[in-house]
Amino acid sequence: MSSFPSFNLDTTLGAVLIAGAFSSVLYGLTCVQMYKYFQTSADDRRVFRMLMAFLWLWDTFDTVLIWHFLYTDLVSNFNNLLALLEPPWSVKIRPLATSITVVIIRGLYLRRLYRLSWRNVYLTGILAAISLADFALSIVTTSKVLGMETTTEWFTALKAILYSHISAGVVADLGTAFSLGYLLNRSRTGFERTDGIINVLVAYSINTGLLVALCAIVTLISYVTMPDNFVYLGFYILQSKIYLNSYLGSLNARELLNPKGNRSVSVCLSRYNPGTQTDPERSVTREKRNLDIHINTVVESTIDEVWTDSEAGVAM
Repeated sequence: MSSFPSFNLDTTLGAVLIAGAFSSVLYGLTCVQMYKYFQTSADDRRVFRMLMAFLWLWDTFDTVLIWHFLYTDLVSNFNNLLALLEPPWSVKIRPLATSITVVIIRGLYLRRLYRLSWRNVYLTGILAAISLADFALSIVTTSKVLGMETTTEWFTALKAILYSHISAGVVADLGTAFSLGYLLNRSRTGFERTDGIINVLVAYSINTGLLVALCAIVTLISYVTMPDNFVYLGFYILQSKIYLNSYLGSLNARELLNPKGNRSVSVCLSRYNPGTQTDPERSVTREKRNLDIHINTVVESTIDEVWTDSEAGVAM
């Protein structure tokens, strides 16, 4: 606590200024990706498109909060270093503003995980409970911060809550990412085109979770080692924007993975050996139906998770 009264601007306003610049770049990428999404998502359900529009509006509001904080401390309170002890309201609602975006996108990933795991309630339920606990802790953090007048109170009264809040987010992100990666890897069919798509989806799922979790881990480490400055706040500011951009990237990648926009998957059944059966024709029909269900579950639950729930055929 001794270094904070010295007002080291490099680790206070300097840290959040750099984070604000990076967040603006990420917001620009969000706008580009959102524009691309709405240009290529005519087949998505209306409620999902409305949810994406809400996330963009909320991210816009989040960016306004960041620059309100920066403008207040850098311009309105220029040459008034004591103002650092009295953060504006835009900083106080930061935990909730970040968590709203994060919990929605985690929910979308958990929906994908639920479908891909053949409706495994236990796995999805555990990760959903951790994610909701993280969201609840963000609400508690925000409510407590709104009742505090100075930042020095944060470092003593909120330490345990912030540790729990950030740690729960790391566990939820890593758990979801590695569960998706494992289930996708287990869903390989042996057909080159489908397995190629799965390889890309495994990379997307794990990289997204690792990137967001890494940002949260750095935030936690910064808070533990430097609780008397704003370095941790700088990393925390970027968290929701990284999450949103990663998810939009996976949505926009659908067109690249399935360029013809065809939900059916063509396979060559001559490569598929059903084994020795007494009725070869009936066996091939049964195996074709099982393969149809398997491939559609893998592909539709990941690439085309927001398409309408119609069945796709498997071309022979």
